[in-house]
Amino acid sequence: MDSLDRLKDLLRELFQLDMADLDFGLYRLFRLKRGEVEAFLNEQLPKEVDRAFEAITDSDREALKKLVEECAKQARASVADDAILPGGEPNPKYTETKAVREYVEACGRLAAVDASEAQRADVFNLLYAFFSRYYDDGDFIPRRFFGARPGYAVPYNGEEVLLHWANKDQYYVKSGEAFRDYAFTVSTLHGEYRVHFKLVEATAPKDNTKGDTRFFFPLPDAAAFDPSSRTFTLPFEYRLPTEVEAASYGRNSKGQAAILDRAEREILEAVPDELLRAALAAPSPTGRESQSEPSPTLLRRRLTHFTKKNTSDYFVHKNLGGFLRQELEFFIRDQVVHELDLEGDFQAKRRVLRVFRKLADIIITFLAQIEDAQKRLFEKKKLVLQTDYLIPIRHVPRALWPEVLANKPQLDEWKALLAFEPKSGLFSAEGRITEDALGLYPTLVVDTRHFSQGFVARVLGSVDDLDQQTGGVLIHADNSHALALIQECYRDQVKCVYIDPPYNRNGDDFPYKDRYRHSSWLAMMHNRLAMARSCLQPSGILFSSIDHNERTHLNVLLDGIFGHENRVEELVWAQNTTHSQSPLYSTNHEYVEVYARDLAAVQQIPRMLREPKPGYQEVADLIERLNPEYPAVAEIEQALADLYEQHKEELEAELRRMGMALNEEIRKTDPWRGLYNYCHAEYRDEKGRYVPETEARKRRARIWVWRESDPSAPAQKQAENTRNPADPNYRFYQPLHPRTGKPCPHPKRGWAWPYKWPDDSRESFTRLAAEDRIVWGEDESKVPQFKRFLHEVETNVAKSFFHDYTDGEKELAALFGQTALFPTPKPTTLVARFVTQSCDQGDTVLDFFAGSGTTGHAVINLNREDGGRRKFILVEMADYFDTVLVPRIKKVMFAPEWKDGKPKRLPTAEEAERTPRLVKILRLESYEDALHNTFSDQAVLRLAEREQAYRQAVGDEEYRIRYLVKLPLEASDSMLNLAKLEHPFDYTLEILTDHGPRIETVDLVETFNWLYGLRVHRLLTWVNPADTAGKEDGGRTYRAVVATDREGKKRILVVWRDMAGLDPAIERPFLEAKAREFGPFEEQWINGDSAAKGFSSLDGLFKRLMEEGVR
Repeated sequence: MDSLDRLKDLLRELFQLDMADLDFGLYRLFRLKRGEVEAFLNEQLPKEVDRAFEAITDSDREALKKLVEECAKQARASVADDAILPGGEPNPKYTETKAVREYVEACGRLAAVDASEAQRADVFNLLYAFFSRYYDDGDFIPRRFFGARPGYAVPYNGEEVLLHWANKDQYYVKSGEAFRDYAFTVSTLHGEYRVHFKLVEATAPKDNTKGDTRFFFPLPDAAAFDPSSRTFTLPFEYRLPTEVEAASYGRNSKGQAAILDRAEREILEAVPDELLRAALAAPSPTGRESQSEPSPTLLRRRLTHFTKKNTSDYFVHKNLGGFLRQELEFFIRDQVVHELDLEGDFQAKRRVLRVFRKLADIIITFLAQIEDAQKRLFEKKKLVLQTDYLIPIRHVPRALWPEVLANKPQLDEWKALLAFEPKSGLFSAEGRITEDALGLYPTLVVDTRHFSQGFVARVLGSVDDLDQQTGGVLIHADNSHALALIQECYRDQVKCVYIDPPYNRNGDDFPYKDRYRHSSWLAMMHNRLAMARSCLQPSGILFSSIDHNERTHLNVLLDGIFGHENRVEELVWAQNTTHSQSPLYSTNHEYVEVYARDLAAVQQIPRMLREPKPGYQEVADLIERLNPEYPAVAEIEQALADLYEQHKEELEAELRRMGMALNEEIRKTDPWRGLYNYCHAEYRDEKGRYVPETEARKRRARIWVWRESDPSAPAQKQAENTRNPADPNYRFYQPLHPRTGKPCPHPKRGWAWPYKWPDDSRESFTRLAAEDRIVWGEDESKVPQFKRFLHEVETNVAKSFFHDYTDGEKELAALFGQTALFPTPKPTTLVARFVTQSCDQGDTVLDFFAGSGTTGHAVINLNREDGGRRKFILVEMADYFDTVLVPRIKKVMFAPEWKDGKPKRLPTAEEAERTPRLVKILRLESYEDALHNTFSDQAVLRLAEREQAYRQAVGDEEYRIRYLVKLPLEASDSMLNLAKLEHPFDYTLEILTDHGPRIETVDLVETFNWLYGLRVHRLLTWVNPADTAGKEDGGRTYRAVVATDREGKKRILVVWRDMAGLDPAIERPFLEAKAREFGPFEEQWINGDSAAKGFSSLDGLFKRLMEEGVR
């Protein structure tokens, strides 16, 4: 293989032509434009080399001609008139003279100017050497190394500590959802089937594996077919090959193909349904068939699709053109220039270098065009595809209840999700629900996805201050895209971020590029954490769960993003887990890294990072029940003792259930341990004055619970005057016992207060005694104690080491009545601990690795307990969003306690009032959706006319280098097609699903609200009956958003309408009247143009916000 062919093969891999038969994303464009890319490689590239040499040699030739003429002139002048003969040959008599030798050398250089094949080969070899060092199986990896030495160079700017990883300048774009689950439908004459490829945990022993490249291994023996759903499920392991497998299949990129070749027949044999088996075995043309390469079967094509999609394109470079051009200069200095020494024909080598640089720049431009298109699609804000709301029935206007009762999907959901038995509870003997029955279940959750847009508009139109009334937001999206979308609305607004990211250990869901396991994880976490930080208030705090796998990397990463000075603590969470099979220690703890946006701001808030004293609320509830009866103090103290004993029994039962014994070590972890000494009670009035129990009812006194507390001075060196009896600050006095009149002993360190302060401005013993805060012994032999009341110490300083044995999986099982719904869910008690420590009752909590929805569950629980109005934002992209997270939130909104999938009790009236009034559900387009809509067959073919115009304007070659990918991107509906904003309610995208692409309407109204950072107060529907030229009956319909900016300083009106048949003369008075009715407004926006006074077109603003970088 010559140097050009070797380079072309590398470039085919760089341009990913080896995957051009795949039908997703950018590969579809390469399939459609394969001829263009091949023309670049086979025709344009060799021409560019020739042209570059020509341009350079023409320039060099003219310069050398002048040099030859000058040398000839110099020889004739300094040697002899005939030193150079008339034909240009040197006179043999003078060939030894210096001037003639210089003339001969110049003539030789002029004769050697034309490029040789060897020089062309040198250029191709240099191009191959440069591009091959940075490309790695679908991604560009920065590997700047010096010559043949093993040392690498990394960008370093003098930092004291620098965390660098291989993909630091790249976005991680791999979807864990697609990685774990891949499904497609198969159509036959007798209906559709579904084939599901499912990743399962590898079982091969680690010590029996070879190499560093993992492969997908199908498991036909474990395949299953469900006739009722017509679904065939094929498990896969993704792992390193064993020694035997490596010898059989190889360890290079062809190993995967060999595995699939061998498995295909076995998979087909595992399909029990004949129709499905025949469909999977049928040829599925790719468009690249030949006699030597026939069509693959449908099964093989899908297997290839699955494995290729999940082993390539993990990263998108943030600035590939800049990176490669920078590396090109480094490569030239380090690898090329030192070879171009002064020996031999230096000028010829210099020409090779100049041609190499020019050709490399052309290829870089081509590659950067492709990578930049992907970067723009990844960075651009994603469109909201669907907006739904969860609304308790008590907040749905009564006039709309008949529509709710007539909605069969909603009723079916209530039966299935809320476990209502037929003919009981909500349902009558005939299986019906009446309006009266609805009134008995005020927290029944209505899901607006089951209803028409008109119904939803009427419900939302009845809500004032919509965003304020929304208690939670659930976002189905890649968390990077969700965080980018919410930036304008939530910048500096969130008080607490809790995340439980993938731990990157064997068997979890995190897909990483082989040989880049930790750098893949760091690339994934970096930009997400940076965006999360910008959402935090100055006093906001981030809590991140983690284990030992990535703990060190996470700490250094957080140091870089938040600053080491804002590190709060590393918490250690001790769990009730024992790994008896572990060869070393049994790890029974995890970590929680805690960072503040601004630690100084946190330190200014005394209540931050404190937590309620465990058991305090239970004692408070007990006192609240007892107080109206004004029992004797002895009865109160007995009730306290009974409560403490009941807790101990419950704790012991829970420990037994978990297989643990209540020994002394476990007793130390009892969360109520610090409460048991609060075993005394007394009555006090509203001003805190002591009231004898006999007068308690008459004086309407309150019960106060207290304990005896040490009155000693702090254990530190005291001032000298504390030992001077003549000084008011004397601390070693002996107070007289009130009954015996004899002096009582003082504490060894002295008293915490002086006996009496002259002006009574400081706390003193006599003042405390007058307030009945001193506890005297039976006689003078005991040191008097201090009464410490429970309500004065209702919170504790949070500890960095804590126990929480709550089982998150059992919480889920209680809700759903089944296990194994979600791997290792965190318990609500864990998240509630952090929310309580960091949030006020009206703050917002963000969790962008939401998983099963534990954070939302915890926030709803806390609000019901203390009447808070905390809000939550949960982001999840996997199927768990629909199968676990959303159903969990619905269940928790309906009832506070569950067992075996059924509600144990309904909420009290107070709990119902504290249930979220609205929970919004957003579904965003994905990066894969954006790629699909940009490079689908239809999208590319629609550009034929525009493409031809560009070819004519710039030529075929310039078109290929600069516009082949850029043109489809500019025309993409995913990038916001402004021409289609004339019909904003009909704006659609093709969305990828298991069943193939599906057309969905985009919610442009909701998208704009988020991008512009609006705080929505009202969502209104206006109808102009005077305008009947539109699509709607009864007049043109307008959707109006009455809002403010994020800070609430500017009132903003945004209006949307379909512009078909629009008459500005009819619209103008209508809009101006509406603006006056609901105004005044500082800003008024509308899609398209409008003649109405004060309105500006939002089209350009919308487009700019879509592509504006996250600040």
